Amino acid sequence: MIIRTADRAIATLGGLDKEQAKRFYGIAQQMENEWREKRRVRQMEEDRAKAGGVYLGTAGVNLAGSQTVEDPVAKLGKAKAMLDQGLISEAEYESIKAKILASM
Repeated sequence: MIIRTADRAIATLGGLDKEQAKRFYGIAQQMENEWREKRRVRQMEEDRAKAGGVYLGTAGVNLAGSQTVEDPVAKLGKAKAMLDQGLISEAEYESIKAKILASM
C-alpha cells in the first residue's frame, strides 16, 4: 500500500491483507474527518471573533466596566409593556421575545 503523509511524503506500507488495509483506510478516513471538523469549528470561532461577536450569557458589561445582570422575565415584562403602550409592533415584540428566550 502506498500512502501520502501529511507532509506530502510518500510512504509504502506492505504486508497487509485486504481486511487489514480496509481497516487502516477506515481509521485514516475517520482521523481526517475529525481534523476537518476541528478545523471547521476553529474557523467558525475565528470568524465569530472577527465579527466582534462576544457572548456573555445573561450578564452584560456597561461602559463603566461593571457587570450588570438583567432577569429574562424583567426583559420580557419591559417588552410587553412597550407593546401595550404601542411603542413596538407585535412582530417586534415576538422578535425580542425570541432573542430573550434564545439567550437563556
